[in-house]
Amino acid sequence: MEFASVNVHCAYPENDEYPMLVPLLTPFDVVLMQECPAETAMQLKKDTKRHLAHYRDCSILSKEPIVSKDTIALGPVDKCAVKAKLDSGLCVACVHLDHQSEDTRAKQVQKLEPWLKDVDILGGDFNALHKGDYSEGRWMQIDWVRRERSWLEPARSEVMEMVKGLGYTLSKYVGPTTPYHTRVDYFALRPNLTIDKTWLVPTIEQEVTDHNMVCASIRVTPAPSAQPCQSAQPHAVHTEPSSRS
Repeated sequence: MEFASVNVHCAYPENDEYPMLVPLLTPFDVVLMQECPAETAMQLKKDTKRHLAHYRDCSILSKEPIVSKDTIALGPVDKCAVKAKLDSGLCVACVHLDHQSEDTRAKQVQKLEPWLKDVDILGGDFNALHKGDYSEGRWMQIDWVRRERSWLEPARSEVMEMVKGLGYTLSKYVGPTTPYHTRVDYFALRPNLTIDKTWLVPTIEQEVTDHNMVCASIRVTPAPSAQPCQSAQPHAVHTEPSSRS
């Protein structure tokens, strides 16, 4: 199966960028989108002829029917996650974490932990760095640049280590996904999955959005559970069955 994840940066259907999204997303079996308004999600569902799970600014488009979904608000503002159980039994989640503070992102991952128990593939815009992507010299350079920009905190890598500590393996680094030449968009997989190939679509250069789209070809062995999405307690989440239409 081929997966894609991209922050669409509020590409409303009436915006110039929207017509470029449809042919980019259509080839993929599953697409995870962040900063995706409801209007955009619904229009993409129609234009790509996909099944949809949407919550706040996170969306999942799937060729397979979505048999159930679950959502969780992470705060602050509209940061959240949505997960979808596909007809094959695979559980996929899309996440969008805080863009300012590693400490806030760490709290969001802590809140996510029980909610992720049944999630096979976690992807999205983590707004977090993974130190293992860079040489020591490059990491020091990133840290210096971030310190020079008053709105960016020093380079830290705790959040992606937390994600790995939950039993996930990060997709291979194949290039930057931001205009700052860093990666903040990832796929994270359980051990029963294998990534055969990872690549980027240069959607920044193409002026579609402000993140490059990360893509992966993923094998599932053995078949995952067919149980519906599991809610986490005591966190307040929104759960509803998803239409197959």
